[in-house]
Amino acid sequence: MRPLPRPSVLGSLDKPRIALLKTHVWPRASTDLVSAWEKIRQAFVGRDIIPTELELPSSFSSHTDYNKVIRTYEARSSFLGYYKTFPDHLDPTIVAMVETAGSITPADLQRSYDGCAELRRLWDAVAAQYDVIVTPSVVGEAPLGLQLTGDECFCSLWTMLHAPAINVPGLVGEGQLPLGISVVGARWSDEKVLESAMFLSQILGSD
Repeated sequence: MRPLPRPSVLGSLDKPRIALLKTHVWPRASTDLVSAWEKIRQAFVGRDIIPTELELPSSFSSHTDYNKVIRTYEARSSFLGYYKTFPDHLDPTIVAMVETAGSITPADLQRSYDGCAELRRLWDAVAAQYDVIVTPSVVGEAPLGLQLTGDECFCSLWTMLHAPAINVPGLVGEGQLPLGISVVGARWSDEKVLESAMFLSQILGSD
């Protein structure tokens, strides 16, 4: 096995601090993702690196509700003009958001925005404890065809947290289609996340 180069952000650490983060939506993981997750863990162990199974505080599960409120409200702001002029050109999901956004109160919206802001602060503190944080990109392998891009439930958390995230290739599901794994980090740690993604790609042998 060839030596593993050390990205500059990780420096000369003999044992980088690696976290495997399932997040609160892990129950939606497919059997393909569960299998890939174990392959990742074993790949680190094979390099004599024992990763930490990271669990976020329970408050992060509120992201699902915050995300729904904010997305629905902002969809109405973005698409109301199209809805009034060319409703047949919009996806039914967007139409539903535009039509239901009126039920969101100012208090609902403020609570969601404030809740997201607090979770960002908490996330930065958690992420600072690790050199590389690995998390799923999607629930399973890529869907066949062009009708659907897949379930975004794993990615939406990082969008809401304003956290840098990058998908790392190298794994496939039973159908030999790509299965996404991401590296994420604290806000404003983009360079660290990019170099951590390089590190993971070397671990997975996909560089």
